[in-house]
Amino acid sequence: LAFVPLVAEGRVIGKFMLYGDKPGGLQHREVSAARTMGSLIGFAAERTRATIEAQRERQRLVFALDAANMGTWDWDLGTGTVQWSENLERIHGLRPGTFTGAFESYEREIHPDDRGLVMASLDRALHEGAAHEVEYRIVAPDGTVRWVLGKGRVERDSAGRPVRMSGVCMDVTSRKRVESENARLFDDAQHLLALEAALRERLARLTDGAHRLLTSLAAGAVIPEVLRLAAEVVTADGYAVWRKNGSTWRIEGSRGLGEAFTAAAVGENERFRFDRPIVAADLEGVAVLTARLDAYATESIQSLFSVPLLVRGEPAGSVVFYYRVRHEPTDAELRVAMALGHLAAAAISNAELYSEQQQMRARAEVAQRRASLLAEASASLSSLDYEDNLRTVARLAVPQLCDWCAVDLLDERGQLARLAITHVDPEKVAFAEAVHRRYPVDLDAPRGVGHVLRTGTPVL
Repeated sequence: LAFVPLVAEGRVIGKFMLYGDKPGGLQHREVSAARTMGSLIGFAAERTRATIEAQRERQRLVFALDAANMGTWDWDLGTGTVQWSENLERIHGLRPGTFTGAFESYEREIHPDDRGLVMASLDRALHEGAAHEVEYRIVAPDGTVRWVLGKGRVERDSAGRPVRMSGVCMDVTSRKRVESENARLFDDAQHLLALEAALRERLARLTDGAHRLLTSLAAGAVIPEVLRLAAEVVTADGYAVWRKNGSTWRIEGSRGLGEAFTAAAVGENERFRFDRPIVAADLEGVAVLTARLDAYATESIQSLFSVPLLVRGEPAGSVVFYYRVRHEPTDAELRVAMALGHLAAAAISNAELYSEQQQMRARAEVAQRRASLLAEASASLSSLDYEDNLRTVARLAVPQLCDWCAVDLLDERGQLARLAITHVDPEKVAFAEAVHRRYPVDLDAPRGVGHVLRTGTPVL
């Protein structure tokens, strides 16, 4: 037999064996061939391992590029063809394998307004040795616009001539969106700072009135306070607080408006929930207001704007500012009015919740009193004399259930006898007894005690 080691990366990874069954052993050429085959097998194993590792590295690179929303590109300057990775095709909104490879196809993907910027950057990289790094927009076949960051480097031949350019392209749409939003927020902040002087007095008044408004726990006190505060922070010719009741809208409080105008009710508009502000410098231009145009004309109203009252997240009313001249509200007026709307909604919600709690507490107290009455009656009705028990019932009923109670019984002769009478005012008991003696119950009467005794049916 012959033992030939398989060597890869300088270490033995296996063996190649030859076995002979003839006298004289294995020939030299057979052993030499075995050594050659062993070397080839070792080389093949090493190459296979290297190939597998290269594939793994490529997969890791592709995963990293995908995670970074990035793709690779390679531009052969000699042939003019461009190769894209699959994820770069996805960034450009193309299906894998559909990019033609022509540089003109890539150029068409660039937003027309940014095409000159990209071409200039590529030209500087090729002819001046500058770094190619540029942010620009691309337009996908479906019309979607994305922002990308392109980076590339130039490869040159021995004579210094550019022969190839390769690089990466990253989708930076999210970052640009954040930058744009930050810029917008910054502009808004600057605008708010510019309005600070105009807003300061209004906001100070709103802040001073917020405590009064939010501590008004009586529902009837909230609306007048809202109107008073509205007149302090926003100048208008008329003010109204509309509230929704079922499917109808009504004015619950107003200032500077006529009775006929405020008495009208408006049906629910199925196309508009009144959950956002309405600004109408021209009343005829707002569809949701057309049903009230005659009323506006009678009241000489030419413009209005309203802010919603979102009570517990649902549209439950609005605060409306009316003008008898054409008026376009300023940004300061709208912001202060919106803040007032939020405060008013919170105050209304607080008052309603407080009222609900008061009602629940009152119902609970009544239920507790009745339960106590029943418990006391159960304990008191221990006499075997039913007349004593009925007198006890009359005594316990006042004042827990009623202001006065009378118990009448038919005797064995069919005559009605007054068994007991009680009153919250003891002095009136004698008066009630005198009235009963002077005006006894008519058992034949079509209603009242006689009717109950004849029919056995309770009367309320």
